[in-house]
Amino acid sequence: MPFSHRALWALCIPIILGGCTLVSPSAELLPENFRQLSPRLYSSGEPGQKATFQELRQKGITTVISVDGAAPDVESAGKNGMTYVHLPIGYDGVPPATIVALDQVLRTTDGKILIHCHHGKHRGPAAAVIASMIEGSMSKQQALQTLKDAGTSPDYSGLWKSVREFDSVPRSIEPQTITSQADVSALADSMIRIDHAFETLEKRFAASSLKPSTVIHEAVILHEGYRDSVRAARTSGHSASLVRHLTKSQTMAGELLQSVRDGQLSHAKITHTKLKADCRACHQEFRN
Repeated sequence: MPFSHRALWALCIPIILGGCTLVSPSAELLPENFRQLSPRLYSSGEPGQKATFQELRQKGITTVISVDGAAPDVESAGKNGMTYVHLPIGYDGVPPATIVALDQVLRTTDGKILIHCHHGKHRGPAAAVIASMIEGSMSKQQALQTLKDAGTSPDYSGLWKSVREFDSVPRSIEPQTITSQADVSALADSMIRIDHAFETLEKRFAASSLKPSTVIHEAVILHEGYRDSVRAARTSGHSASLVRHLTKSQTMAGELLQSVRDGQLSHAKITHTKLKADCRACHQEFRN
């Protein structure tokens, strides 16, 4: 399951890039990578603070669509008069059923819409530019340029393909279930926990002051997340190759945890870097 905030929105100047308006990510309360794609549509990372929903509502956003696997903060959205729609997707592309669901939300809701994933770089922008093409506010060329501007990784070729090959909403396909909180598989849930632990560890390992006590919790969560992912991959019938890769990562996460417990933080940082590279290789093979 990464997002910096320094200046005030009122002092920020929007920059027009590739058919979308990049809203400065330094705005204190706005989500990471907050972008306006059309008069109605926005894209961003996960709204990380309760006050963020107030800021979004002030901008006229009434519907928030999450394509991330994590459970949305439905309560905070509701308290600010916004509706959450949870349409989790993978990194292998935007499924036709999700495209149909996006079209339904566009046609049946009023007000502005924010579409987000975890960090607002890959899945969120892909779904958001498809929504923009559905409403006719963005051309194919602008959509592809927006993915580039958002930092969507070329490694996620399925997301690029979904945007590149989008022509129209497939009318013969049933929409993905439109709900405020979708059921997420055990493997996806463990990956979400791993991603959050990785993100926090990376920030803390980069800090000037580092103690075992500041990273032990995330190291434990990381190891448990990999342990659960191996169990979930086995019980849900995933390939033996994926199970082996996750088992290898679990072993490395165990080494990282032991290094933290032993006070060997330099070794823990090295293991963290190796584990991150291992995760990247796994994503390229299984997640794209």
